[in-house]
Amino acid sequence: MLLHAKRAKALGPDFDPDDYMTKSHADTQTSRQVSGEVDEEFQSISDRSIPRRALFAGGASAVAAGAFLALGLARPASAQTYSTRRGEIRLVPLVDGATMTLNTATTAKMRRTGGNPDIELVEGEALFDIAHTVVRPLVVSVGTARLRSIGTSFVIRRLVDRSIQALIRRGVVEIETAATVGREPIRVTANNRVVIEGSGSIRITGVSADEIERELTWREGMLSFEDVPLKDAARQFARYNGTRILFAPPALGDETVTGLFAFNDPGGFARSVALSQGLRTEAGRQSVTLSRMN
Repeated sequence: MLLHAKRAKALGPDFDPDDYMTKSHADTQTSRQVSGEVDEEFQSISDRSIPRRALFAGGASAVAAGAFLALGLARPASAQTYSTRRGEIRLVPLVDGATMTLNTATTAKMRRTGGNPDIELVEGEALFDIAHTVVRPLVVSVGTARLRSIGTSFVIRRLVDRSIQALIRRGVVEIETAATVGREPIRVTANNRVVIEGSGSIRITGVSADEIERELTWREGMLSFEDVPLKDAARQFARYNGTRILFAPPALGDETVTGLFAFNDPGGFARSVALSQGLRTEAGRQSVTLSRMN
């Protein structure tokens, strides 16, 4: 039996993350650690009018990364570091209405040179949204790869023991790696997944817009699965929460699941799976085990 859930029911009828991100003011950076009960309402911690159920509650002021004058000479500012803890998501305004949204356990460094932000994704995952009206390119470095874009939306992932991945959500992104030196950059259009190996080789595969949006439900504090093996779903939960999901026997992890779940509630996920698939759960100190009925 598969699990089915509707985003509108889980998040409320008025929440639109893309609309919210478009309206975010470029001088305010926000952060929010997602924790507590599944039904806990997200509340704004600023005086600005932000929907109560928006994941990105108002937070600390943005730190300007510009140049300063000393003895008549312009000196570039040092890089500003932005990071999130496990289970935390952070929205960072860039320039000209562009934004960078950091997923869980992510670190990025930003330096502005002549007004243009150059960003290095050190680890984790980040979504970049750049307006069509922007005339200056945004350059993001990750490992030995460089991604350059104007007026686009794309996701970059650099996770432990995995290749660099990018999802092109909108527009066109130019990619340079060690394997493209001396050649034109690789241009990748929307609805494509890019995998960059350690050697710099690039593999591109098509992906539907719906799948991309499912992979971005973390912006709303959720994880969306469609016929995903339980063991893969468990790995996704481990990125956001310290409670491990185990299977007894391990082959149980090959069963699939479909549904929308709060990423900070692995126990609730396990109970839902157990109820729908006739399993039982056993909670440990830092784990929950799914097993078959005797």
